[in-house]
Amino acid sequence: MESYRNRIGPSPRCLPAHPCAALLLGLLIGVALPTMALAQAGSATLRGWVLRAGTDEPLRAARVELLGMKKAAVTDSAGRFEVAGLPAGVVAAEVQYLGMGSRRWRVPLHADASTSIVFRVGLGIIPVPAIHVTVKRVVWPQMRGFEERMEHREGTFITRDEIRRRQPHVLSDLIRTVPGVTFAPPHGEFDEPHVEMGHGRLTCTPTLYMDGHRVTAFRLDDFAPEHIEAIEVYTRMSLVPGQYRIGPDRCGAILLWSRDTF
Repeated sequence: MESYRNRIGPSPRCLPAHPCAALLLGLLIGVALPTMALAQAGSATLRGWVLRAGTDEPLRAARVELLGMKKAAVTDSAGRFEVAGLPAGVVAAEVQYLGMGSRRWRVPLHADASTSIVFRVGLGIIPVPAIHVTVKRVVWPQMRGFEERMEHREGTFITRDEIRRRQPHVLSDLIRTVPGVTFAPPHGEFDEPHVEMGHGRLTCTPTLYMDGHRVTAFRLDDFAPEHIEAIEVYTRMSLVPGQYRIGPDRCGAILLWSRDTF
């Protein structure tokens, strides 16, 4: 009998190094893992409504977030929300709504159960950093000289705002009231009154400039008011800026600045 046992070997028990031990351990792990995952995912559910405090108006698109769990929901048109798969215990819920800031609640949850709650949020004060606005008037390069001369007030200056406000039919309507400006009567049937400067019989025809260039082929009223940005009128030669005292002219000058250059 002893020789027979020695010949067939020991009985097939599961020893630590035996393959059947590894098989049994795998079966145990296979059963335990889903149970552990289910316990980790949680079986509690949080559902409820987000309402405006004071009126109980449902708030649509409010965000309900369970802090530390990466779980959140957004309310529907009735203010309803639902978050499932939560662990049992006390959770921190944060409700955010545009214009009302955020607010937090501590909510107890129970395993395999649904907890209903109503969150009421009111208008909160959301701190906003101070906003400093600096308004800087834009001066186009063509108008820098105009702006500088207007500060000295050695002539008469008409801006676009005044042209718009007065709505002249022709440009000469804008300077009729300027001291030292007169209008010579027409010389013929098809002629028109033209601008002169001076007093009594001592009058002369001012030099006309458009955007800094001397104009000789046109009169003042040949230019439409809606195309003019600004006007400078100098009724005496001594007042005319140096760069516009050109040639033998000893009269004043009218400087036009067109809108087409801006």
